[in-house]
Amino acid sequence: REVADVKFAFHLNKVACLQKLASGPDDWRTVANECSAALEIKSAHAKALYRRANALMQLREWDEARRDLQRILADDPGFAKAKARLVQVIECQRAEDQKSKGVYSKMFSGKGNTDAPVLGLGDSGGK
Repeated sequence: REVADVKFAFHLNKVACLQKLASGPDDWRTVANECSAALEIKSAHAKALYRRANALMQLREWDEARRDLQRILADDPGFAKAKARLVQVIECQRAEDQKSKGVYSKMFSGKGNTDAPVLGLGDSGGK
């Protein structure tokens, strides 16, 4: 039991450091993975779930972030930061869905730019 507690603390402290240094998707994936490692030891730990939700938000993995936040709130409905973050997740996902909807509607309505290069293979001026 004591070893598990030390391992858990190690992963959670590592996450705290990694979050401060994270600058791109690979870094945020590492944060999420470290949180998952901590959650393998203590599966319902609110701080680990919250930190993983933050990392998942950075990765735009809205459903997974929402799931973690909802797990926190199921155990502790008064966790204000989790409530606020859940609202952000829902708003971000809604905005991204609207943006995607607009892109796809243009694409399939024929109103898109038909002169755009396909897969970046536009006129390259020769070989």
